[in-house]
Amino acid sequence: MGSTTKRADFEAIFPSLAQDILAHAKRYNLPDNALEWFEKAIS
Repeated sequence: MGSTTKRADFEAIFPSLAQDILAHAKRYNLPDNALEWFEKAIS
């Protein structure tokens, strides 16, 4: 498996992974500005 394939595989699942991470972060009742920053950082 070449690095191009690995990257494509990662890019295919990243949106779902990012949403899961954001949902997990929301469980910690972070302030809205922190959640906004976090969402921008992973998008």
